Amino acid sequence: MSSSFSPLIASGSPEEQNHDKSEIKIPKRRSSSGSHFLRQNWHSESRLVDPHFNEQHIRFKCIFSNLKALLQSCENYKLSIRSFFYQTMMVTESFRRLLDDTALTTAGGLSGSQVSSPSSPSSPGDSNPRTVDILRNFYLSAGLAETLNKHNRIDIERLNRQVSVISKRVENDMVFFESSVQMPINTLMHICCSISQTIRCREQANLELSGLCDKMVKSQQSRSHSNTARKIEAANKLDKKFALAKAKYETLNLILKRDLETLLKTISADFMKEWFKIFYFTTLRISYSLHYFCCNCPEFKKLQFNEYPRSSRSSPRDPNGDSIAISMAAILQKFKQDHYFVFHEIENLEIVKTYNRI
Repeated sequence: MSSSFSPLIASGSPEEQNHDKSEIKIPKRRSSSGSHFLRQNWHSESRLVDPHFNEQHIRFKCIFSNLKALLQSCENYKLSIRSFFYQTMMVTESFRRLLDDTALTTAGGLSGSQVSSPSSPSSPGDSNPRTVDILRNFYLSAGLAETLNKHNRIDIERLNRQVSVISKRVENDMVFFESSVQMPINTLMHICCSISQTIRCREQANLELSGLCDKMVKSQQSRSHSNTARKIEAANKLDKKFALAKAKYETLNLILKRDLETLLKTISADFMKEWFKIFYFTTLRISYSLHYFCCNCPEFKKLQFNEYPRSSRSSPRDPNGDSIAISMAAILQKFKQDHYFVFHEIENLEIVKTYNRI
């Protein structure tokens, strides 16, 4: 190996690394002798440095992390929608069982005489538990206990079936969500994982090159004392290994810079804008399915309010031609008026009072 060899090594000083952001750094040394540089200035912690790649790598790690968080958020959103319908059916089913158990233990707790006098208080000698009175009043207020008019009676089992139907519609939206929203992010994740693997290969090539340079330093020091044919042959083999390792590193470096530049341009351009439009459109589809369910579910329609404040302003009109101003405040006020006794009874429970005092 000739003494004019000069390895492409950067010691890592900021002045040397910022000289050119598009090329691998070659440190400038005062000595023109490669062997003198290896003897005096080489140390095993040195690495080949490419500032342009380092800048791309920092941006890549940030994007990779955000993609992981975005994909996880999409998965959580999908699971929460599915869980919403599942838990809704569980709540209604549990409520139905509670009502059935109450009816069995009260010996006709919803008879015609009880329906005709919903507001009459329980007598001191009444054998029915107080919970039954609360549920009976809830039946009457919500329209659940209209036994004489089956059209106004809510069927919990039928309600559950209707929830199941709408959940299947939303499940179709979830399939669209997976294919149009999650799949593009999954594709980007696979690309990022492939790039991360190439980055690890580049780092290993850099370490290999560093180790070969360390061996070359020792070879130069050994040859300075005696220059035998065996040492010259070993130095030539080491020189060839170094050339191959250097070519491998430079190839990986060029591939990574090209792939990272393509990835960064893709994500920073129109891709994410279009992706968000699809995501937003999908959430609107799901919201519409929920809205359709609430407005058209036959069992829920039995709970519609029949009394609203009338107004002369332009608003939807009832069959008699009178304008009806329906506001959220009016709906909430009507709900509180109809169901205030439920909150009142719950607040009067002794265990709640004890808890509030604590």
